[in-house]
Amino acid sequence: GAAPVVGMVGRIAPIKGQAVFLDAAARLSSQWPTARFVLVGGALPAYEPLRQALLAQANSGPLAGRVIFTGEVPRAQVPEIMQTFDVLAVPTTTMEGFGLVVMEGMALGLPVVATRGGPEDLIMEGETGYLVAPGDAAMLAAALAGLLSDPAQARRLGAAGRTRVASQFTLAQHVQRIEAVYA
Repeated sequence: GAAPVVGMVGRIAPIKGQAVFLDAAARLSSQWPTARFVLVGGALPAYEPLRQALLAQANSGPLAGRVIFTGEVPRAQVPEIMQTFDVLAVPTTTMEGFGLVVMEGMALGLPVVATRGGPEDLIMEGETGYLVAPGDAAMLAAALAGLLSDPAQARRLGAAGRTRVASQFTLAQHVQRIEAVYA
């Protein structure tokens, strides 16, 4: 819409890539002066210094006043918040398995930009989302910019993602796969 929302979901931790997300957001900010950036997730006490550094990064320069940190959110509320996003970024510096967040975003019909090295079984490049190199804020910004500048394409990717999750990753199939592993 007129004020696009780019979001990410994950506990504040170095591997989740919040710093990369904010770097990418800063690169987008002049071209999209109305865009808002949302980080969903709290920090464990050990990562409080990181949280402070991220807040400082978000409150300086072009991002000032445009980044929302939700803090810790009950798991059940996450999809509700994600529904306010136009695009979901999953900029983890290392993919831990394939992210549940990627699957949730796709199930909600969101176009997803994620890090290579994990979600390839879900994200078909240019069909259900985009894959970027880990830690590459410029590449993340470019992929997000592509989706923000072409909302129709973003919607197509989101719809294709929803279909893919529904067909490939229903709970029944998931259970069958786990049973097959144990059998």
